[in-house]
Amino acid sequence: MNYNFSLYRFAHKTVVLLLFISANAVFSQMQIPKQSDRLQQYLGFWVSSIHYKTDSVANLPLIKMNSYPKIDHTTMSVDVFQRDGKIYNHTLTELIGYDTKTDSLFALGKSVQGEMFLGKGGFTSDTDWIMTDRDFTGKETMIVSFDFKNQTDVYLKGVNPQNEMLWQTRYIKKNPKHKNIGIQLVSVHEEMQKNPKETLKYLDRMGYSYIETFVYKDRSFYGLSPIDF
Repeated sequence: MNYNFSLYRFAHKTVVLLLFISANAVFSQMQIPKQSDRLQQYLGFWVSSIHYKTDSVANLPLIKMNSYPKIDHTTMSVDVFQRDGKIYNHTLTELIGYDTKTDSLFALGKSVQGEMFLGKGGFTSDTDWIMTDRDFTGKETMIVSFDFKNQTDVYLKGVNPQNEMLWQTRYIKKNPKHKNIGIQLVSVHEEMQKNPKETLKYLDRMGYSYIETFVYKDRSFYGLSPIDF
């Protein structure tokens, strides 16, 4: 499997939005409630970071990923695009959904090379998601883990059945702002008091275009001068 295709596959494991053992072993030891609810954090528009160790994003990121809700919030369609020069080519499509009978997440995907795969797994915690991919002969091909640093930042890695690293990358949420949606900062007041710069960064990634301030004290907004704010 080449490096580029490995990058495509990283999306399908989630794909959607952790560390591996064996999905069966994980779920036999612990059951995480509301798998379907946790899946929602993978919805939205994402781009790859410049390096998997940072959350910095290039003007023209290598990969873009769009995760759209289908039927309800427990099912989504995922499209992955990779940059070739200034053009983004469609490289992977996946359908990810939650199965109520097994309390598991499934991913059915197809790459631009025509290879199809079926992934199965789920969240082992609030932030960690593990998927095992198999081809249509039943052969295990890859184990993909997702580590959600927060609602706008997720680290992914893929290993082969021998637990050898295939690739690792990082997605940063970059929802479009064309709908001009605003937010009152009173709704994230606690977060703004703790770390206003990081909170504003997250709101920007989520797609908010405007904010209404809430705290002005000692000629500053949350400890920032009006110009800095």
